[in-house]
Amino acid sequence: MLPSDPIEALLSVLLMVSVVAGVLWLVLAQLDRRRRHAFNLTRADTASGSVKLDFLSVDRTKREAAIARGREATVTLDQASTSNASLLSRRLALGAAVVSFATAATSAVQKVGTVQELYGKAGFFWAHFGEILARYWVGFAFASAVILGNLVMLLYRIMDKSKS
Repeated sequence: MLPSDPIEALLSVLLMVSVVAGVLWLVLAQLDRRRRHAFNLTRADTASGSVKLDFLSVDRTKREAAIARGREATVTLDQASTSNASLLSRRLALGAAVVSFATAATSAVQKVGTVQELYGKAGFFWAHFGEILARYWVGFAFASAVILGNLVMLLYRIMDKSKS
């Protein structure tokens, strides 16, 4: 349930969005880390010593074999894509995309009035900012610490790269 004050409602929605974005970022970062570990990949900025590029030496026989396999797979995919099931699935996917877009557009148009009404009731945002800050000082302090820490890390990386 959203609070009755429009500013608090907006801040609670922004908090939810930022928490979801943070969790999504953590999950994607872990997935990327595990993928890199599974394929034995090293990020270029963390590699030690001189990096030798192994794609510069080409094994011609393996390359030709891979090209031939790719051509065979393309022919197989071209034959499979002409089937009725493939055509039906593409049409259904297009229909789902159109319905999804229409629903999102209709919802956005309907929300314009609600947002305008909330903005009209809110008045001047900065007038209530001090009161909200006093009420949620722990969250504000935590968010400020995270932002400040990330800025320091960014500046450190920029300065470290400029030295090398």
